[in-house]
Amino acid sequence: MENIIWTNDTGQIDAIIEDWRQDALALAAAMAENPRGTVDETEYGTGLILEKAWEAVVDEYEIPTPRRLSDAIRSIDASDTRIRAEADDLNAEYRMDERMNLSGLGLDHPVIILGKAGLWDGTRTIASIVAFDNIGDIIADSPWNGMEYETWGIDEHDDLRYSGVHHDGVNTCTFRELKDAPRADRTIGQDDMRRLLRASRPLGPRIRKVYGMPTPAKKRGNR
Repeated sequence: MENIIWTNDTGQIDAIIEDWRQDALALAAAMAENPRGTVDETEYGTGLILEKAWEAVVDEYEIPTPRRLSDAIRSIDASDTRIRAEADDLNAEYRMDERMNLSGLGLDHPVIILGKAGLWDGTRTIASIVAFDNIGDIIADSPWNGMEYETWGIDEHDDLRYSGVHHDGVNTCTFRELKDAPRADRTIGQDDMRRLLRASRPLGPRIRKVYGMPTPAKKRGNR
C-alpha cells in the first residue's frame, strides 16, 4: 500500500524498539554513573532497555561500565515480550495521534465501506454505509476483529484503505464518501456496490493534504 498513515506491522514495532535502543546507547555513560536517576528520566521503552542491559551486566559479575552497558544494549533481544508490549502501547498512541490529525476533516455524507475478507474457504465481499463525523473517526476503530497486523493508508485509487492480516489471509476495506445521502433501508448487492462507487468520492486527496503525501501512482482499472 502506498502512503501509509498508520500500521502495527512487525517493521513498525521493530523501528520503535530500535529508536529506543539508540536512545539507550546515548545514555550508557549516564547509566553507569547514575542508573536510577537515568532510568527515571527516560520515557517508554528506553528505560526498560537500560534496566535489562544493567541486569545482564551485573548477572555476569561485570562492572557496568559505559562500554559494557553499550555492548549489553546492542545485544538486547528485540523479540522480548515485555519490550514489544511497550512498543505496541506506544504505537497505539500514535494511532490516536493520527486520528486527531484527521479529525478536522469533516464528512458531509455517510461513508460507503467496501470490504473483502480472505477466509480459509475463500473470499467474502461485504458492503456497508456508515455515518462518521470526520475522517479521524474512521481510523479510530478496526473494521475487522482478530487481526494480527493492521495498516491504514491511501491506495493507488486515492482511496482510504485498511488492510488486516490474520492467520487465514488478508481482510481489506475501502472507505469512500457518498456524494449525496443514500436512500434508507436498502440492502446493498453487487449491482449497488458498483453504483455506489460511481456515486462516491475518494477520501485520499483530503488526507494527502494533511500529511503532504504525494499523489499515488495510477494503475490500470482506475475508478
